[in-house]
Amino acid sequence: MHRLNFAVLLILLGLIAGIVCSPYFQVTSLVAGGLCILSLLALVVIHIWHKRSDIASIPFLFSAIALSFFIGTFATAIHNPLLQEHHYVHKADSLDHTVHLNIVEKLKPSAYQDKFVGRVLLMDSKTVTGKVLLNVSKDSLAPSLRVGDNVVLSSAIEPVPKPRSPYQFDYGKYLKSRHIYGQMRVSNDDIYKLGASSGNMLLLWASRFRESVQQTLQSYPFSDRQLAIINALFLGQRQDIDKEMSSQYAAAGMMHILAVSGLHVGIIFMLLKVLTKPLDRKKWRWLRSLMIITAIWAFATITGLSPSVMRAATMFTFLEIGTIWGGKRASPNALIYSALLLLLIDPNLIYHVGFQLSYLAVAAILWVQPWLFGFWNPRNYVLRILWGTVTVTTAAQLGVVPVSLFYFHQFPGLFLLSNIAILPLLTYLLSVGIVVIVLAILGWLPDSWAQGFGSAIDALNNFIAWVARQESFVIQDITIGIFVLLSSYVLIVCVVTVLKKYSYGKLMLCGISIVLFVSATLYERSLMPEDHFVIFQQSRGSLFGKLQHNEMTLYSNDTTYDASKDYKVKSYRQALTLHSARVDTLFNAFRFKRNKILRIDSLGIYGVPNLVPDYIVLTESPKINLTRLLNYFPNATVIADGSNYRSYVELWEATCRKRKIPFHSTYEKGAFVIYE
Repeated sequence: MHRLNFAVLLILLGLIAGIVCSPYFQVTSLVAGGLCILSLLALVVIHIWHKRSDIASIPFLFSAIALSFFIGTFATAIHNPLLQEHHYVHKADSLDHTVHLNIVEKLKPSAYQDKFVGRVLLMDSKTVTGKVLLNVSKDSLAPSLRVGDNVVLSSAIEPVPKPRSPYQFDYGKYLKSRHIYGQMRVSNDDIYKLGASSGNMLLLWASRFRESVQQTLQSYPFSDRQLAIINALFLGQRQDIDKEMSSQYAAAGMMHILAVSGLHVGIIFMLLKVLTKPLDRKKWRWLRSLMIITAIWAFATITGLSPSVMRAATMFTFLEIGTIWGGKRASPNALIYSALLLLLIDPNLIYHVGFQLSYLAVAAILWVQPWLFGFWNPRNYVLRILWGTVTVTTAAQLGVVPVSLFYFHQFPGLFLLSNIAILPLLTYLLSVGIVVIVLAILGWLPDSWAQGFGSAIDALNNFIAWVARQESFVIQDITIGIFVLLSSYVLIVCVVTVLKKYSYGKLMLCGISIVLFVSATLYERSLMPEDHFVIFQQSRGSLFGKLQHNEMTLYSNDTTYDASKDYKVKSYRQALTLHSARVDTLFNAFRFKRNKILRIDSLGIYGVPNLVPDYIVLTESPKINLTRLLNYFPNATVIADGSNYRSYVELWEATCRKRKIPFHSTYEKGAFVIYE
């Protein structure tokens, strides 16, 4: 990258290191602030020395990196809600509390519940802070809550959910990254709405505007699926995306299209640059940039100012300002400054996959795409556009592929073809869609235009469905660890650097990076997962698993069970780098190492000869006298899986608690794993 400020880049890396290392240090904001002051003093002393001697330049740089490291720990500490004295987690318990909430966000509902994010204002008439996940049982007769509503309800604030299967997506961890540390479960009858809505007036206006647009669009000949895409692309609302459509976009590797993020903001940014091209003169350049930045933030506000949209809008704002100050060559530095600002505002962004993908993709485009584009300079306008799309897609994919493999464990072989088709179509939908929505609001939208726009949306959905069916082009079950991830980026940087401009020193660095990558790969391949026996959590039927000598065997009482379609097993295999799992019949007795495991099903038979179990697994709600069973096996640990009635589980738990016998319910605590 031309004119890249490597000092600022190192400071950004120091800030990231401070944020990532902060949880391991567990320092308070006071201690972190003191370290920042000491680092700053050291920096000032070295700066004074630097005026007299050139030798001090390296210590000055290291002191600046150390300062940024401690600023990262300080920012993490002061933004940690759990360290705030009045946060509700310090006052909540298992009892019901009268809570006053302000609804700040509506989430995608589940099959049985509507989900909202609420800001806690009062708890038992005492002022508190913090955000909770509000789960409201669905009721077709009751009006849904709206953003800005003030409600009072009585319920316990429960911890956020934990994963119920090993290596499953940790939804609770995701909620914590958004500073949501508790959840409440209520029905509509338990909610009492207060008077006028309140909260951030800008977001409140944006929410009401979205609702008005949604109601207006329903009067035009759009199908439900077309409206769902319009709501997702232009209003940032994905609640109406059905399961089949979501699965198709996920299988095609195009789920990011449905979430307003850097891709959408980037396309709108480029459209605005084209539309304002006549103002690209020296005296009008600032006005042009002001119009572009204002339009980007207007779009971000209308879509709800989600974290992905805010970081994208901030990133492109800095890129536009950088272009004004230093031309295109200042763009890389503007990208770094925007990342610094966002991480100082919210250090938790570093853990967001979207944040990582956005910045890596844009950084790769700024660095690699101009070099790739220089290999061919077609004179034909259409070929030039296609070649530009190919180079942008290739550069972005090069930047994100290691992180994508790390999180999603698959590589879309049709990514180039998909993006060549999708990017022009998405650009068309975004540009024309804005006009369609404006005309619809004004009441001037002809039905024929609406039908034509709907047909373009159907074309997008049909193409995505076709790509999703090409399963042979998707390379799945690719598992890499953190060492391979980091060494991959070192390898990519070194290889591209030596290809762009050859030198012997760069070639040596490239060779070292290859050795580093191979060593990291061999090291991770040598890590064998520890043998274990697991009782999975699932509501229908029972599922046990045994990993021994790096081979996985699943035991199920369902004769139609297909492990390849079981998401929790797929995540489990990918994490353990297992390519397949054998399925066998579920037995009533197992032996794993020194442990004996007895399974009791609905028949209630447990008289297995010569078996004194260390673990008793209750499945399918057996009608047994648990007290009598524990008299036979007083030293056994009792486990109840998700196939049992909840009322039975509660009685068994009470019996075990009374007799001080270990009890584990997979429904409440997740899967049970035996290692020794």
